[in-house]
Amino acid sequence: MTITSRLARRLLLPACLLGLTAAAASAQTGIAGVVKDSSGAVLPGVTVEAASPALIEKVRVAVTDGAGQYKIINLSSGTYTVTFTLPSFSVTVREGIVLTDGFTAPVNAELKIGALSDQITVQATAPIVDVQSLHQSTVMTREVMDAIPTGKNIQAVGILIPGTALQLGGGAALSRDVGGSGNMQQSPLTYHGSTNSVTAVDGLRMNDFEVSGQYSDLFNDGSFQEVSYTTGADSAEMGQGGLRINMVPKEGGNTFRGSIPANWAGKGFVADNCKAPSLGAPCTVSSLEGRGITNVPKVQKVFDFNPSYGGPIMKDRLWFQGTFRRQGVDKTVVDSFYDKNPAPLVYEADLTRPTVDDGWAQNASIRLTGQINQKNKLSWYFDSSNRVRNHWGASALTSPEASARQTLPREYTESLKYQSTLSNKLLFEAGFGTYAQDYTELYHGEICGKATNDECSIDEINQSTIYRVTDQNSGKNFFAYSQQTLHEAQLYDLSAKISYVTGSHNFSAGWAGSFGNRYYNQTNTGNLTMRYGVATVNADATGYGPNQVTLRLPVETNDKIKMDSGFFAQDKWTVKRATITAGLRLDWFVGGVGVSGIPANRWLAAHTFDEPEFVRTVPNWKDLSPRIGVAYDLFGTGKTALKVSLSRYVDAQTTGFAGALNPVSRLSSTQSLAWTDNSLDGTIFNSDGSVQDKDFNPSTTQDELAPIPANSTFGTLITNTTRIDQNIEAG
Repeated sequence: MTITSRLARRLLLPACLLGLTAAAASAQTGIAGVVKDSSGAVLPGVTVEAASPALIEKVRVAVTDGAGQYKIINLSSGTYTVTFTLPSFSVTVREGIVLTDGFTAPVNAELKIGALSDQITVQATAPIVDVQSLHQSTVMTREVMDAIPTGKNIQAVGILIPGTALQLGGGAALSRDVGGSGNMQQSPLTYHGSTNSVTAVDGLRMNDFEVSGQYSDLFNDGSFQEVSYTTGADSAEMGQGGLRINMVPKEGGNTFRGSIPANWAGKGFVADNCKAPSLGAPCTVSSLEGRGITNVPKVQKVFDFNPSYGGPIMKDRLWFQGTFRRQGVDKTVVDSFYDKNPAPLVYEADLTRPTVDDGWAQNASIRLTGQINQKNKLSWYFDSSNRVRNHWGASALTSPEASARQTLPREYTESLKYQSTLSNKLLFEAGFGTYAQDYTELYHGEICGKATNDECSIDEINQSTIYRVTDQNSGKNFFAYSQQTLHEAQLYDLSAKISYVTGSHNFSAGWAGSFGNRYYNQTNTGNLTMRYGVATVNADATGYGPNQVTLRLPVETNDKIKMDSGFFAQDKWTVKRATITAGLRLDWFVGGVGVSGIPANRWLAAHTFDEPEFVRTVPNWKDLSPRIGVAYDLFGTGKTALKVSLSRYVDAQTTGFAGALNPVSRLSSTQSLAWTDNSLDGTIFNSDGSVQDKDFNPSTTQDELAPIPANSTFGTLITNTTRIDQNIEAG
């Protein structure tokens, strides 16, 4: 059992503390066991060699201690052969030992008296129970990920683990699917209701700033050998509880190997449960038993092309693995259609033209693994991607013209790891990782006179004469997206660890830390939106017409992770059949509010919130978290383990706390005013884009908006009704 306590705190340390950055928070992969003679007596001094094509150095060596025990840790995933050698005894070989990420395989041996030239080879079932580690993990190997008919992403695969669930993602899509129909939108996984999670590549944290635990990159599935999901009792290397997802890249090898997975499906491959008269025809009320649903989500096409190839650049010295992926999904959106009414500012659904949520993504990755010498190994991984969704956010209440064009023009993941076997007992590893993302929600090109999928500059947006309109009666939004946004984020991850390993004893200590920045910018067309509903002027026969305008302010914010780091130390002892683990972790999290403000706009002059009361360090949290547990080989066979742990964790943090204290979060950025369409033109704008109201445009002949109330807070910082204890801010 595992008992966890989650407090809203974590840690980081200055990057200058270490010249190298390291693999963070990954459970150790290895082989361990005890060696005895035929009488059952333990044998110290036995040389144990673990060999595998997965090792660029080919062989890792350990020696049994006085209790006859050995451990070989920090191994790469793969299939191993273990050889046991001791003078005056026959050589014993165990073959077919399969290691996956975070798994410590129990491999025991019995040596018989004989000459060194004698060899006993044992081919037995590979161990599947880790009787020494406390953590609970599910590993999805390459074979499993290729076989199951899901979308090839970490959420669609991880949802198969009992206890996991999906949060609703942006764009009204979930990753639970068959064949990849949900692949354009990844939804964060929860575990037993907890949203607290960490996503890592090769052990290095690559979390998104928008959602704690989310990894927004549509990763290159073919570049990974396996994905592990740790769901409990994590080591002191990890600060957070909840779910930890670690993607392990392929490394290549001494043999050239490649694969070309590809799939495609068109709309003829998908059944239509609408019961429409013919394929592709719109639903009718009668066909759906009076429910009023006009159509159902239906795939128009889905495709995925993911070739991968790797091998030696220099045999036994330098390996490469390269992968490319292009994928896309086009599918209709329930009850969302294009406008067929040519009249301006009037929306009428064209049931023959349903909205298609169309998108594609592509990325390319490269992995280089090199052996500096027999004891030192360096690996580098880089994945660059970009993505476009042309009708992001289209729904029953948002027409395709009023949806956004989502793009990710810059998105990449990079990691650099260094591993050194200083001796058979002393190991060191260090690494560096970074995750960068520029994410936009753009207006469609029509608002600035361009083609649909062209982008508009900020100047073109400000000069546009096409604006968002909301139907008060139906809640429908049409003509233009509500706001153009830009999200820029960069996260850096560093860590280092040293391990001292004997047969019975494994001590490790180290540091892991992150820092980064998130920038957000929001721009509105015309800095306003218009509403149609019950009107007294310029209304149709039903009384429907222009009645309200909402003034909107553009904003920009800067929030920071100044330091998110932790020191840890952990000791593990194996005494007979019991392995006792005890660890302690010091977490330190420091956030920050950067310079934010209001860009120049139609209503107010530009303003910057750069005063010391706004630009500040917050929060500053420190925590000590103990970890203790016992794993017991119940019958001494390596097949049944009893594990008990008691652990304290901290809550995963990004920029959420700092963002809540950013002055822009208290900005009164909208003001709704009654609109009387005296010009009878159905719009609040003149032909030159100026507003038809004397308060904002003295040269106009119209005065269509009610004045801003004297008690209005528009453009000011309102008092925050939520009070935060200063002790919580400071930690």
